[in-house]
Amino acid sequence: MKRKLSFYIFGIKNKNTYEQVENFKDIIFNIINVHSVKNGNIRTLSLAKNDDDPVSIDVLDEEGEFLFCRIGHKKDLTTVIKRNRETRKSENILSDDEIPNKDIESSTYFLLDFEYGFIAYVVSQGAPRIDKLSLITDIYTPDMMLDIKQIADPERVESLLKEGSVLSSIEYSFPVPSVEVLTGLGLDAFQIAALSESDIVSGRLIIKAEPKKPLSKVSTVISSIVNSFKGKAQESQILFHGKEPNNKTQPYRFGDDFVNYQVELPTTKTENHTKVPLSLDTQVLIARKNIISIYKANRENLQLYAGKI
Repeated sequence: MKRKLSFYIFGIKNKNTYEQVENFKDIIFNIINVHSVKNGNIRTLSLAKNDDDPVSIDVLDEEGEFLFCRIGHKKDLTTVIKRNRETRKSENILSDDEIPNKDIESSTYFLLDFEYGFIAYVVSQGAPRIDKLSLITDIYTPDMMLDIKQIADPERVESLLKEGSVLSSIEYSFPVPSVEVLTGLGLDAFQIAALSESDIVSGRLIIKAEPKKPLSKVSTVISSIVNSFKGKAQESQILFHGKEPNNKTQPYRFGDDFVNYQVELPTTKTENHTKVPLSLDTQVLIARKNIISIYKANRENLQLYAGKI
């Protein structure tokens, strides 16, 4: 099962001065040491402000350079049942004996790298969003706040709006349902007739300046051009070529504005042609390995995107 892995820079700020706190790793670990409860090898931190939406963080691995955790919140069971596939009989998720002291949670994983100040967060439907992490400081160090910002993808066209960027050219791919569409591009009747015998379905228009000259280096002009295409029907057919300050020329497009990767998080394995559920411990080990692998492979790029190098 593939999930979206999103990336953030984080730190802790003083609420009064809004200045970054230097020892944020010590603050987080002090909260865990003082306020968590231990179950086997896992320490659990409660982030419940009230009984209506309790949130829990399981510290799954705190050895080495990363803090690997699972975050979950209580699932509403009023619309959830379990059903026997053979008999079709329905039952409550929890037994009558379990209801007083057990909850069902929707959960996801996240990874903290204190040295570089990054969070890798798995986006899962129904699981807590990353802003729930702010409860760590809201509850346990109310004079401080967790400062989290998602890392923008520099290959998205919004990156070209920075001062000092250059717009070199624009490519526009357009459908050609009939060759008559091409008449306004300067093709003569003979060329149109010849193309009508082909299987043409699309064309590509390249908009550029004179050789070795960009379309524009003026940020207001670049912004005006980009915004003129934004939100229009042609948005997905537009490709901008340009470069940001101190970077090389590359293509930019509209789309997802943030850095995301896909991570494999299996919950089953196949034995004798039958899917068998993986144990929770095995799922955790695989998730940790796969998330760290993707993060390490892209950490240098993340530093670049976040302006850390």
